Parts: sequence; C-alpha cells; structure tokens
Amino acid sequence: MNIDRLEALLEKLLSLHKSLLHLAQQKTECLKEENETMLSKLMSEEQSHIKAITKLEEARRREVLLIWGESLTLGEIIEKLPLPQRAKYEVLKEELSTCLLALKERNELNQQLLYHSLQVVNMTLDMFGNQPKNLNYHSSQKERPSAPSRSMFDSKA
Repeated sequence: MNIDRLEALLEKLLSLHKSLLHLAQQKTECLKEENETMLSKLMSEEQSHIKAITKLEEARRREVLLIWGESLTLGEIIEKLPLPQRAKYEVLKEELSTCLLALKERNELNQQLLYHSLQVVNMTLDMFGNQPKNLNYHSSQKERPSAPSRSMFDSKA
C-alpha cells in the first residue's frame, strides 16, 4: 500500500484549498473597495487553483483505486486504515472540512456583495433611464398643423 503518496496528495489538496480561501478573502476586500482590475486578477488565479484542485482530486481517486480497488471517501479511507495512521488522516479530514466550510461561507458573502452591487447599478440605470428624452427639442402632436384633408373624388362633379 502506498498510503504515504495518498497522504501527500491530501496535504497538497489542503494547501490549495487554504490558498483558495485566502483568494476568496481578498476578493471580499476587492468587492468592498470596488477594485475591478484586482478582482479580475484574483478570479483568474482562482480558476488556476480550481484546475489544480481538480487534477489533485483525480490523482487522489486513482491512488485510492490502486490501494483499495474501489472509490472511497476520506471518511471511508480512515475506517480502512490501521490505527496508528488514522490520527494523521483524521487531522487532515478535519482541516479540510473546516477550510471547505470557511470557503463556502466566504463565497456566499462574496455572492451577496456582488448581488447588492448589481442592485445599485440597476437602480442607477433605472434612475437615468426613466428621465424623459429631449425635453425641449421636439414638438408635440398638438403643435403640428394638420394637413387639410382632401377627398380623392371631386364632390362638385
């Protein structure tokens, strides 16, 4: 069994998730400060982190398949490990869970901040959009002289 390689993959996953959480915290500050350029940069960094996490997760699944022959969750892996090795994995599981929960909460906060920002933008656009256009530069229908109505037939004939 190559459990050491699995442990290294889990530690890398934890490290990337912590880094992703740090990026999410920076995104919150950018949203508060309305710094679009930095927000854009953070979002591209976030995408690269997500790709790396996806690759590591796939490597973790392959490693688990090699060791146990089936796809297992981290909790199921811990149950199958010998007692001396369980403690390390339980700590990793707890840290991953805590980090993922914090990341979820931070992303929800960022989503709310974005939603409120969009509401402000929409309200501002509505205020500008409801103003009448060309207040003094056009004439109304009442001011236009109407053309005399003509009949196609000569009524005198």
